[in-house]
Amino acid sequence: MDQFVHYTHAASGIIIALTGLLQIILPKHGPKHRLIGKIYFFSWFGVVITGSIMGAFLITLFGIFGLYMAITGVRYAQRKSIVATIFDKIIIYIGMLSSLFIWLFAAYLAYYEIWVFAIISAVFGYLFSNTTIEDLRCSILGQEIRKISGHKMEWYLEHLTRMYISYLAAMTAFSVIQNLFKHPLANWLAPIGIGIVLITITRKKYEKQYNIE
Repeated sequence: MDQFVHYTHAASGIIIALTGLLQIILPKHGPKHRLIGKIYFFSWFGVVITGSIMGAFLITLFGIFGLYMAITGVRYAQRKSIVATIFDKIIIYIGMLSSLFIWLFAAYLAYYEIWVFAIISAVFGYLFSNTTIEDLRCSILGQEIRKISGHKMEWYLEHLTRMYISYLAAMTAFSVIQNLFKHPLANWLAPIGIGIVLITITRKKYEKQYNIE
């Protein structure tokens, strides 16, 4: 059983890595994009479920963060709107609760002076809670707080950004497992830091393309 869970987790992670890379490289439209996207999306459930069974609490919470980004990213593409349905509202509230758990875990670690992982948890708690609060304000309360709020391509940029962030979450897990940067803090934060810079550049390119001031 343990071996099956381990292999399923590894296989799901590899599928996410490969399909995510294809989505970045290939044109972002058409049947092929949607098919690869579905494989990528459902593989996230395999990663999160098996990761939670394997018992790493921080990895599980981090996996939920990546899954939240994938779910909301897909929902933007399906709705082509920022207005939340009942299902979307439930996902947002679950995300807010999950982000609270990450903050509480960060506080717990800080209390016991486990500073490296307290900092890591706080960073991801901030990213997660900031996203869910923005979703609450924009999609549930109807507030226009984004630079692109009200623009016809708002859904597209949100879809793109969230799918990229979910991929970064997967690559961060790979960095941690493989110890790429030889230090826990760097393994957890470097991929996200690099990714945020790249996402910002990409968004600015599309904002210029769609004349978003």
